[in-house]
Amino acid sequence: MNQTLEALLAGNGRALASGRAAPQPEDRRPVAAVLACTDERVVPQAIFDQPPGKLYMVRIAGNVMTPEVAGSLEIGIFRLGCPLILVLGHTDCTAVRMSRTSGWYEGSAFDIARRIRTSTNHLSSDAGLEDLVRANVLGSIRDLREMSRALRDSEESGKTSIAGAIYEVECGRVRLI
Repeated sequence: MNQTLEALLAGNGRALASGRAAPQPEDRRPVAAVLACTDERVVPQAIFDQPPGKLYMVRIAGNVMTPEVAGSLEIGIFRLGCPLILVLGHTDCTAVRMSRTSGWYEGSAFDIARRIRTSTNHLSSDAGLEDLVRANVLGSIRDLREMSRALRDSEESGKTSIAGAIYEVECGRVRLI
């Protein structure tokens, strides 16, 4: 067996033994739905000091919006009762950086870059990465509102809030935008 897989399974054994492997049903009360990048440095449960079961997580590289992501967020809001959707971008985002470069990516990675470009094309070619990340978060929020009439209606009626933020990987701070 692969050493990495063995290490993961050993970690699962430790989590089982400590009782941390699965949240108890009474713990499954998410307070927010968070759309975050897949970057391994971005761990919303740790960033917001929340135990398992408190954040309904949807993760995709570049925190881009797709119909599948919008549908997943609808589940968090309408099935699990989350009152908030937080689109969480982060500094030093590889996916956002990749959207401004040509080269190594193709296939599905190209689709992610294309989605990010729709949110950042209005910026100048010399825009900094932080400006690109901010525009991408705002673009994902815009796209969510366009893709999901149900979420847009829920927000307009005051039942759901949608917010954007940037996580600073260098220091751990979250800034609302």
